[in-house]
Formats: sequence, C-alpha cells, structure tokens
Amino acid sequence: YDPGAPRVKPDISTPARRVAVEIEDAIRRDEMETGVFIASDGQVLLRRQGQPDRVKYLESELRPMRGTIFTHNHPGGAGFSVEDVILASEFGFDELRAVTSNFRHVAYGIPAFDSAEWQRAYALAESEVAPMLIEMVRAGDLHPKDFGVEARHRAWARVAKHFNFLYVREKS
Repeated sequence: YDPGAPRVKPDISTPARRVAVEIEDAIRRDEMETGVFIASDGQVLLRRQGQPDRVKYLESELRPMRGTIFTHNHPGGAGFSVEDVILASEFGFDELRAVTSNFRHVAYGIPAFDSAEWQRAYALAESEVAPMLIEMVRAGDLHPKDFGVEARHRAWARVAKHFNFLYVREKS
C-alpha cells in the first residue's frame, strides 16, 4: 500500500517521543489495540490493552492525562478514528498518535471542540475525498481494499488544514 511513500525515521526529539516510538514499534502488529499515555519526561503513566478495535478508559483516568502523549495501535490498519480525535480534544492531549503495521499517524495542537463539531467536520471531509478516491480505484491507482484507509488519512489531512493543527502520516 502506498509504495511511493518514502520510509522515514520517526521523530525521537524528546524523551516522550522516544518512548512512544519504542512502544509503537513493539505494538504495531498486535491483534489487540493497546493504548499508552506518556508524560513529557518519558514516563509511562497508563497502559491498557483492549479489543481488536478499541481500548477504553474511564473519565477519571483521562482527566489527569492533559498535556501527555497518547499513542496506540490500530490493528485494522487505518489512522485516527473520530473518537480518537474527540478524546484528544476534550482531554487536552499534547499529541495523538496511532501506529499501524506500515504507518505512524501523529497530530499536534488539536483544538478543543465539541464532539458534534468533530463529527461534522470529519464527515464533510470524507465526503469531499471519496469521489477522488473512487476515480483512483477506477484508474487502477488505488486498490479497493485500501480505499477506507486512504479516505480516513485524506479526510484527517483536510480537517487538520481547516482547523489549523498538524497531522502527518509517516511510512515507518
């Protein structure tokens, strides 16, 4: 998938990012989703394994996580879910990360909006990218099985640009 994307070295410029990358490399191919909160000094504050498509936390566990990095794996191969971004927005995570077997998705500076605003923005962005991706499938430039993964990535790139936060997908 996406053979033209160059493989890049991950950003390990801070203790927290260095620990995040180590954890991501260990969990990226797991069948169950694992979520980890990391303090700026690199200390792991909370780690939990969940189901193949989710990991749950209590609100009382999330409140003290303001200003942390939250990283997790997505066994299904897609980038951030709307729920991921809503949590980062609501609880003020400094950085949101999701790793798949081939990619690392990272977002910084996610603004605080309510969940309805995020859902509307994502749905609009997804509806805007879908026709272009359908044409890519028809032209043979995108395999149909990769449609959903690419749609999610491109939708988040649009949402990030619209709301002025940084979102990147790195082949890693």
